[in-house]
Amino acid sequence: MALVRWRPTRSLWAWDPFQEVERHIREMEQWLTRLWPETETRSTGWIPAMDLYETDDHYILEMDLPGLQKKNIQIRVEDGVLTISGERNVETPEQCLCQERWAGKFSRSITLPDAADAEHIQAEYKNGVLRLTIPKKESAKPVEIRIK
Repeated sequence: MALVRWRPTRSLWAWDPFQEVERHIREMEQWLTRLWPETETRSTGWIPAMDLYETDDHYILEMDLPGLQKKNIQIRVEDGVLTISGERNVETPEQCLCQERWAGKFSRSITLPDAADAEHIQAEYKNGVLRLTIPKKESAKPVEIRIK
């Protein structure tokens, strides 16, 4: 059996044009950061996965935030927009052979529905998953009408 060298690529081809584009974007961001250190670029961070679903009484948002501590997560509601942001730091040794874990700042924002009661949002963080329970306003909950 032949030993095949592992290449971190998205396709089965040896040359992946998307990897080349990503490499050029990273180089451009590094160049811009050296020119203007206060500039933050979007892809220096990562975008955590998120699920949002609805029940009769609540909206539930779950976000995967592995490796973060509670103190590194900020949750804010302003003008009907829910923003979850934070930062994950991963120490990388100088002799790193492969790095696939994302690190850096992230920020996700969603516009809350009019039915959401932003003042009573509950947040819990367990096993790397942030869960927000967003109650619905009483006026938005379904009402059952009985026939006499």
